[in-house]
Amino acid sequence: MKKRIALITTFILSLLVSMQVFAAAFTTTPIVPVRNYQSEITATANSMEEMQNVMQQAFAAHADTVYVTSNAGNIFDATSAYLESQIGGQIGNYNIHSCNGYQLSRNGKNYVITLYWLATIPEEQVVDTYVQQTAESITSGTTYDKIRKVHDHIGNLTEYSNETAAGQADYKSAYDAIVSQQTVCTGYALLFQKYMDTLGIPCYTAAGTRNGGPHMWNVVNVEGQWYHIDCTWDDQSSYIATRWFLCGADTAGYSTWGDITLAPTTLK
Repeated sequence: MKKRIALITTFILSLLVSMQVFAAAFTTTPIVPVRNYQSEITATANSMEEMQNVMQQAFAAHADTVYVTSNAGNIFDATSAYLESQIGGQIGNYNIHSCNGYQLSRNGKNYVITLYWLATIPEEQVVDTYVQQTAESITSGTTYDKIRKVHDHIGNLTEYSNETAAGQADYKSAYDAIVSQQTVCTGYALLFQKYMDTLGIPCYTAAGTRNGGPHMWNVVNVEGQWYHIDCTWDDQSSYIATRWFLCGADTAGYSTWGDITLAPTTLK
């Protein structure tokens, strides 16, 4: 309850902060949700390919429960392996890496997949609205300019949650980054991803291990080249750094990530 009250209060403050940072007038045109949200999906899948398509629809819809009738035989293990590869993959999109886990059960031809999310559907709608409103003021300039504005905005908006890192809180989503203005690497990367999706800039969330622990950042495309960008590590206590801004393999140490070939040198 205390967290919910704090989130509602700080959401209003976060909108004011964003207006000050971007210094732009927002449109009065109603915001169209980015995603078609559905809490439940019912479908038929007569092959593993069709099951994968159903699950992609479920990820995009932020569905909590997916009911699938399948005539493809026993594809339980294949479905489980597919979900593991998506949720735990090195490269993902906003929809997939917003998912925090799953549960799969089967009774004959009937499958039930429960997806667990970092944020609820109403919270994701807040993210959609906030990002669309603030992104409207940064549609001009080069791709580099847009990425830099988003990078700096996220750093100014939120701070790293040491409470979450210590297991005392649960600020992990893009919603937390906006409303509570506290999050960990997952929230930074997801919020950056949401902005890139909204601005039409090719980007992925990147999940892996950095400095001996699990970490999430992004890879983003600038003029045909892919670069690492880490809003978490660039968010210093007293300033916004650019140490991990559009890094090539020479800085980040990864020449490829999730089958994506990264630029050989950092973009200056």
